[in-house]
Amino acid sequence: MLFAQIPGLAETKAHFIQTIKRNKVSHALLFDGEAGGVALPMALGFLTYLYCKEKQDTDACGVCANCQKISKLSHPDINFIFPTEGGKKVYSELLMAEWRSMIIENPWATLTDWIDYLNDNGVKIKQGNIPVEESRKVIQNLGIKSYEGGYKTVVIWISEAMGIATANALLKILEEPPAETLFILISYNYDKNLRTIISRTQRVGIRSLENKEISDFLIVENQIEPEKAEKSAFLADGNMREALEHLKNNENDATGWFMQWMRLCYAFDLKKLVPLADDYAKFSKDSQKNLLLHSQKMLREIYLNILGSSDLMRLEDEELKTVKNFSKAIKFENFEKILELINDTHYHIERNVNPKIAFMDLSLTLATLIK
Repeated sequence: MLFAQIPGLAETKAHFIQTIKRNKVSHALLFDGEAGGVALPMALGFLTYLYCKEKQDTDACGVCANCQKISKLSHPDINFIFPTEGGKKVYSELLMAEWRSMIIENPWATLTDWIDYLNDNGVKIKQGNIPVEESRKVIQNLGIKSYEGGYKTVVIWISEAMGIATANALLKILEEPPAETLFILISYNYDKNLRTIISRTQRVGIRSLENKEISDFLIVENQIEPEKAEKSAFLADGNMREALEHLKNNENDATGWFMQWMRLCYAFDLKKLVPLADDYAKFSKDSQKNLLLHSQKMLREIYLNILGSSDLMRLEDEELKTVKNFSKAIKFENFEKILELINDTHYHIERNVNPKIAFMDLSLTLATLIK
């Protein structure tokens, strides 16, 4: 991926170019960004420039053999590690074709997108993780001489998916890597990485995109009308994936689910809340968490509407109308407690409690707080 294909962050690109030109590349970089943001594309842009045989002043050439191989995620000296269902002996190398296909199509993909992609293609997993065997394979592969000379690179996508055993197995080689070895860790939840991993890597903060950076990208790269691009950028709040999802109107599914849930809680309709909890339990773990996060986002819009701060709201059309109507029904004084309960449920889901019980308990409690 070329820097030119990545929206915004001119200052980050310039920093990487100077770092590479001065031969000051750290052996272990941890790209810290938000899910659906620019961390993975920026890491790929960095690698493209690093490996490029005909570097330009502001970007890789895009046409040399190395640039072409990295654009296809097929450079023999770059090893990609990503979450799988390690307990079932399914490792990154066995799913490389699927991961390559998804990332080429959607470099803004999240862990949820990856799990859904696998499930849609017949690989049924609920929670992605990086098993300890991946670390052992990495160490073994790094003992082999590079195919084309120069750097051998390991890219770990979503490094916080490594368990303690996986991370610990990498500590020694992270601290004392072979010559011309580069580790790039990409994290969407920095604080969930082990302290020992953080201490052995150089953090690269990847900020959220500005609205204009997103809208300009949508206009130029996706041929979106300026007004529509600006609306999508505003609603995305700095997240490229959210902007693209909004353009496809996929957001409406989560919003519709949230509003249905709130209506059933308000009506205290147990006959429908129980089947809704059954449906919720069938989602992947990350989809369950994302629905709760989206619910918090929608409640924020309701809160802003009640406060009269409509200029800060990020909804439009039917979603905005629905939020305004629901704002009349919910108790303002219970907002803090409602958000706290959703956050607690998210925490419990993350720690593998029974999702049906957790969701049903949350729904019953919300029913008493909404009215």
